[in-house]
Amino acid sequence: MFIFETHFHFEPGWDAETYRRESEEAGVGHLLCIGGDYETSVAAKKFASQSVNAFFAAGIHPHDSAKYLEDISFVAELAKDIKCVAIGEMGLDYYYEHSDRKSQIFIFEQLLDAALCLGLPAVIHIRDKDGCENAYHDACSLLSGFAGDGGCFVVHSYTGTVAMAESLLGMGAYLGYNGIVTFPRAANVRSALEATPADRILLETDTPYLTPAPFRGKQNHSKYLPYILSAVAASKGLGEEVVKEASTRNAFRLFKKCRTKYQSTHN
Repeated sequence: MFIFETHFHFEPGWDAETYRRESEEAGVGHLLCIGGDYETSVAAKKFASQSVNAFFAAGIHPHDSAKYLEDISFVAELAKDIKCVAIGEMGLDYYYEHSDRKSQIFIFEQLLDAALCLGLPAVIHIRDKDGCENAYHDACSLLSGFAGDGGCFVVHSYTGTVAMAESLLGMGAYLGYNGIVTFPRAANVRSALEATPADRILLETDTPYLTPAPFRGKQNHSKYLPYILSAVAASKGLGEEVVKEASTRNAFRLFKKCRTKYQSTHN
């Protein structure tokens, strides 16, 4: 069974076939490319179109929320594509606040509504200033209603507390873990991971960011996902094959549109 890479960003100038091949050679056979504005969502769609086991999500990163207050229609338009399996990323980032909080919340609400209307899961980004939980609390207020209306979601690159993880898991959330679990100072993330049931864990790289040890200082790549898998398994006290199987099944469970495409080529 291949590992499912549930969150990476494809950079301009990269060769899609080379990226896919290098990932597959490392045991990463399913790739979900994430968009964060119009241009990157279109690029994610193009990447996904070039491989049967590649998919994409169209969204607006909270950094860019203020740019799209008048029109987010491109998201629904791109979501018509059969390879679009989620809406996102979307959410709240109170660490940098490149867009003001009011704009972030407005766009987050609009995209959650779009995900519900389209019947697609949401890919959520939440980041707080150090020592604060304001973004998590505001996001949970919106996600509670979304989940209550039948919405499904993953909080990618989870960095919150154990208590917040338990609150999100109670809404049915999946939590995405990446190279941060290999960072020496990320004890809080490993604690949250230990509290996350195996059937709610997703694996990701967040390429080109958050390169795992032992490759810190290099640009990230989906081919490094096995190192994250190994760290997650060690933190959970589980075998790597157990985590691989569970996380891949979790991904197909959440991103339901992937299932038909995958099964059509692997039955």
